[in-house]
Amino acid sequence: MAETTSTPTPATPGSPTPPAGEFGTAARKQWQIILRRFMQHKLAVISLIVLVLLVLFAIIAPMFWQYSYTYTGGGRFEDPSPDHPLGTDQIGRDMFAVLLRGTQFSLLIAMVVALMATAIGVLLGATAGLLGGFVDSLVMRFVDLMLIIPQIALVGIAAAIFGGSWYLVAIALGLFSWMSVARINRGQTLSLAQREFVEAARAMGASNTRIIIKHILPNLTGIITVNATLAVATAVLAEAALSFIGLGVQIPDTSLGLVINANYNQFLTRPWLFWAPFLAILLISLTINFIGDGIRDAFDPRQTKVRA
Repeated sequence: MAETTSTPTPATPGSPTPPAGEFGTAARKQWQIILRRFMQHKLAVISLIVLVLLVLFAIIAPMFWQYSYTYTGGGRFEDPSPDHPLGTDQIGRDMFAVLLRGTQFSLLIAMVVALMATAIGVLLGATAGLLGGFVDSLVMRFVDLMLIIPQIALVGIAAAIFGGSWYLVAIALGLFSWMSVARINRGQTLSLAQREFVEAARAMGASNTRIIIKHILPNLTGIITVNATLAVATAVLAEAALSFIGLGVQIPDTSLGLVINANYNQFLTRPWLFWAPFLAILLISLTINFIGDGIRDAFDPRQTKVRA
């Protein structure tokens, strides 16, 4: 992706100093354009609304629902009813309460994974791209090594050894999900490192850390945002896959993947026990991917047509 935020070239000695608020005003105008582009992406806007409503519902509804996800006083495998909209499972838990709790944990795990993957990937990618040489080769060979390791198997083994708490699963997934982010950001940083404003910053004695923070990262905002968004969707699916095969979240915690794991054998006799968590995962993944598409299009500088 091309540069998304224009970084001013430092003024040369003797040249007039730009007004203090000029760059801030330009940045605000650019963000307004980005927002308007995103709002024109109707599918992304609808997906954002649906996702926000889903998240709020998963957080707020358990506060008012009559059953806790740990309550086992219901009958075994009761059919859906006004008292239990999704029936009960094999140990008498209200499936609606379990589904809400599973959605909470799945989204929480996905957010932690996305934040970890983005932070590690951006840091290593930007550092490798700016420094180049031995550091670049070392980082990229490490990335190649990590990519050939069977990540799902290692995460599952780690979860089995240290326990299947949601935060351990999230950390394990995050530590094995940053490689593609690093590659993308490294490639963009290599291009930005040759730009005039970076060369000028070097000539003025700016440290590599300052160059990354002040000049590289602002120009990677679009890529970072898109990658972070899509990383959430990927993490939801990865966690669901791990929990489905029994290597992810373990009881007493729960997640959408674990709910499917516990009820997949009821697919024919009580299909709602399988389809409810499956459709929740599908809805979360689709909405996040559509939002990512909208953000990518909004940051794409080739889309210059903005409605008045």
